[in-house]
Amino acid sequence: MGTYFPGTIANLNMLASTYNLSGNPNSALEHGRKAKNIAFRLYGENHMETATTVDNLGGFFLKLGQADSACHYFIKGLNIRHKLFPERNNVHVMISTNNLLSLFVKTQQPDSVRKYLAEALKVGKSPKVQPRQRAVTYWQAGEFFVTMAKPDSARHYYQKALSENRSYLPESDERVISVVNKLKELDNKSAVTTNHP
Repeated sequence: MGTYFPGTIANLNMLASTYNLSGNPNSALEHGRKAKNIAFRLYGENHMETATTVDNLGGFFLKLGQADSACHYFIKGLNIRHKLFPERNNVHVMISTNNLLSLFVKTQQPDSVRKYLAEALKVGKSPKVQPRQRAVTYWQAGEFFVTMAKPDSARHYYQKALSENRSYLPESDERVISVVNKLKELDNKSAVTTNHP
């Protein structure tokens, strides 16, 4: 079986993420599975390293277009974090919740979006949650309400995402620019609708 050290998991996760970002999700999945197996052997199921590797696998499956497998791993990651943090008020729980929220927005499952959006908004009230995590929640809410043809709600959440992003990012950052562009798109659509009844 070999001897493994905690750094092995981090290295495999970094390598897997690099493969994923470079458009090679199959290699990402291979290294992610190795990281998960080592985490389970070293720490068992209820450990942060295990939760991280499981969440990463969900992301790799999502990139491969395998939403059911992504959902399985994202839920598993969230369940581990719920056990580790029963108060459910920190950045780790928020990350897993946002992963599920993003998945359900992408796969257009409104009931699941509402469930995880409500949880993310609740967790996001904690001072332990970082602005970037709240920004992800608000961005996903904006995306959801665009698909539901509710531009006022979408605008509300995009503005909240922009405010969170601006609290820690420069104006030139892609995350700020993306939200600004979404707000402009909504304004343009609103102007077209107003001018052409």
